[in-house]
Amino acid sequence: MLYKMTKAPVSRIVNSTALVATYLSAGYTFDGICDANGVLTLAEDLDVRKDLAANWALLNPVLALGEPGLETDTRILKMGDGITAWNSLSGLLVGQDATQDFTTLLGATFADEMGAVVGVAVKAQATIVSDTNPVNVAATGKLTTDASVPVDQSTVTIGETVYKFVAGAPAAEGDVKIEATVADTLTNLKNAIAADADSKTAGKHFCVVAHPLVTAAASATVLTVTAKLRGALGNAYALAASTDPASHFTVSAATMGTGAGCTLGVNHTVIAGAKTYTFVGDTPNAEGEVLAGATAADALDNFKSAVNGEVATKGTKHFCTANATIEATTNTNTTQLLVARTAGALANTYPVSGTAPALTVLGGRAYLSGGYNVSAAQIINAVAGVILEKAEVYAVASGASVVGLTAGLLYKFMVLTYGTTYGSALGGTGTGTSIMALTASANLHLLIVPIM
Repeated sequence: MLYKMTKAPVSRIVNSTALVATYLSAGYTFDGICDANGVLTLAEDLDVRKDLAANWALLNPVLALGEPGLETDTRILKMGDGITAWNSLSGLLVGQDATQDFTTLLGATFADEMGAVVGVAVKAQATIVSDTNPVNVAATGKLTTDASVPVDQSTVTIGETVYKFVAGAPAAEGDVKIEATVADTLTNLKNAIAADADSKTAGKHFCVVAHPLVTAAASATVLTVTAKLRGALGNAYALAASTDPASHFTVSAATMGTGAGCTLGVNHTVIAGAKTYTFVGDTPNAEGEVLAGATAADALDNFKSAVNGEVATKGTKHFCTANATIEATTNTNTTQLLVARTAGALANTYPVSGTAPALTVLGGRAYLSGGYNVSAAQIINAVAGVILEKAEVYAVASGASVVGLTAGLLYKFMVLTYGTTYGSALGGTGTGTSIMALTASANLHLLIVPIM
């Protein structure tokens, strides 16, 4: 049943006796029962009886059938039946009581309709794409000895880094101590490439900085170097060994080789929202690090775990807390879908990028895209015929004010979409001057209904 209320020059149509009482207490008059267009179908010239609770109790009148009475200090509404005295009638708490939620105020069906509308909001997303070839092989090279130890001051070159063999104590960056055996000398060279601290302290080399491009493994007569960056790029890393003075090394080729496939690897990065993820070749141990893995597929799997802050793989596959604004969902061997955790257009401002050409964003986008807010028109259309009460939708930027509200007038409001979560609730009660304080700092769409 619909009821028409008037407080010149404004007329309102409400759908519950609770709202009738609310507007009566706000100075409106009850015109009668009406249709959805406000046309009266049963007019009622009714001077609603209002008084303090103590006066009602003292007089204890019998209200006519359907006649409302309001205790103005307790906000208890009672409806007469023509028989029962006031003190014996059941009452309903109405109006500005803070414990009433938005659904109670506007009717149960409103929540269902609003849920359907809010569901229209769309989450923004983007797809990270790795090199189209999922094969990911690191370049390698070999330095093989002729079973003789290197001569003092002889050298080997890997990439642009030169290592010099010395008979005395290593004293300059790149110095490697010559031992009595080839195997021990190769071990010193391997540790120099890794800048191993213990062997440096023991006087076996003087290398403070690890080789930026390769790792090394040593056997009794062969040093094998492997590119940290997987893919064909490592095939350009130079290899050389001096012959005068004689290093007694031969190299497998003038450059490293066999690197192929995807270039995704160490030091490549992905930016997702406010967070940067860096692929590493060794065990990740700092926030944002992700293990590159042997293939692009491995790297993307590890990246997915990193974005989602997967606890089971933290410390082995990644070292990351969950991304606060973006989650990683579906992936393949060469793609990873990133989706905003919260629906709405705000997520279209979240940046996404990768280290090209190994990692790119599908479509060349620089931000998540496709996020969509519920519009005011959608909300009004959705609730038409469900709530005929006066309601307005306001877009409120962080730190701004709600325009059009009357100071001192009491409002109920519901957060429809938001850039940052509004506290722990989705609605509340406030006056025209305090409603922004209640919504805290957020980019909001608010449905606001005046109730007093």
